[in-house]
Amino acid sequence: MPTPITEPEVFLPLIASWRNEPRLWLDTEIADWLTTAPRLSLLQVRDGHGRVSVVDVLGEQMQRILQEHFVPEVMANASVEKWAHYARFEQRFLGQDLVRNLKCTFEMARSIPYYRLPLRSLSLGALVEHFFGQPVDKTLQKAAWRYLPLPPAHLEYAAADAEWCHKVHDQLRGIPGPPEPSQDDGESIQTRYLKILCPLKEAKAIRSSIREAVRDVMVHRHLARLSRFSLRMRTTYSTSLAELVKFASLKDPGEYFDLGISLSMRLRSLLAAGVEASIRPMASIRVSQAFRGPRTPRAYLPSPPLYVIHEADVERLTRDYEAAEHNVLMLESERGELRERMRHWMQLHGLPTWGEFRFSEPHERWKVDARALMGVIPADTALQIAFPQRLWLAFREEDLENLIAAGQSREVSVLRWLPRALSVGSDAQESRDWEAIEDGSEQVLGNA
Repeated sequence: MPTPITEPEVFLPLIASWRNEPRLWLDTEIADWLTTAPRLSLLQVRDGHGRVSVVDVLGEQMQRILQEHFVPEVMANASVEKWAHYARFEQRFLGQDLVRNLKCTFEMARSIPYYRLPLRSLSLGALVEHFFGQPVDKTLQKAAWRYLPLPPAHLEYAAADAEWCHKVHDQLRGIPGPPEPSQDDGESIQTRYLKILCPLKEAKAIRSSIREAVRDVMVHRHLARLSRFSLRMRTTYSTSLAELVKFASLKDPGEYFDLGISLSMRLRSLLAAGVEASIRPMASIRVSQAFRGPRTPRAYLPSPPLYVIHEADVERLTRDYEAAEHNVLMLESERGELRERMRHWMQLHGLPTWGEFRFSEPHERWKVDARALMGVIPADTALQIAFPQRLWLAFREEDLENLIAAGQSREVSVLRWLPRALSVGSDAQESRDWEAIEDGSEQVLGNA
């Protein structure tokens, strides 16, 4: 069992040794977690020699050493490579903007395609179980870390996480990645790419058949939840471009809010003659180039059988959908990696087309502040654009009435699947799916 370090005369020499280490693995435990003022309780550090130190930093003297020595000499030291799982959390308590060269095993895992690391949850516990077959008990994660002395179980738990971070990092480094573009081969990429297109189409058809069956049952029976599916109604809005320009100038003349809007090529083509040229000097323009691969062959693939839902056996539905989703992710992630390999290989060799892969013509993406369009967009223009959702956060609903009245709205059914990875409390954010959920990624099923 590790002995917690509570004395400055022990902590300071450790800091002096850590600042000369090429690589460290870190973890923290937090006291008063469920309050508005959480505090760092324990700092765990694993060095390159396998030594794990558990430092109690709750005391005023130890906290001062942490801030005056550990943060500037270790965390702000760019020559020391530091690793933590979900490192943005550790950064919050260990120096924030001062931190340099802090790397994240969660982000490292998420950068690995699903077919190479077939996990939805990328929490430390999930990775440990995947690589080592050993479940990690996280019940102490939000324990009362402010009460001293800590029980032996707490100390063992704290020390283990820094060691597991090191071991997981080592395993992730061992997962093979794609070859460098200079060592790659376009022919082998295209052969494999074409081989997985039909299986991917079939896997997606099976997944869609389950979703459609779920949607039908939930709509007809007015269910909000079924298995890990949720169904809800959402109202989508559009508004008049001219009305939005007027609103921006009247409601935010001081330009406190970001009221930038995207002007697609289609929208620009609908503007009156000469207007596009007037807008160009005010627009932020980014030139991009799409990369396109072969389409799925039009080979006959029989439709999957209609999926039958047995509401008395919801767990079966969960298993079936998880299996279907897994098959899609395995193939889709491999296809994505193959596309990137081919794109980099063609760029290296200066090839605009090769086989069935090609770069499209460059096209411009325009973003312009709505206020800048005052006097440029004709007041009677009938162009409709998507209602900027962030306006709901910045303005009162009564301020938006004219914008809503100038547009259109429609009700749509939105079906969402909640993976198990997103239903495990604080581990949810350590998932491949977290940012998609934050962005509101959902499947719109059509008019209600």
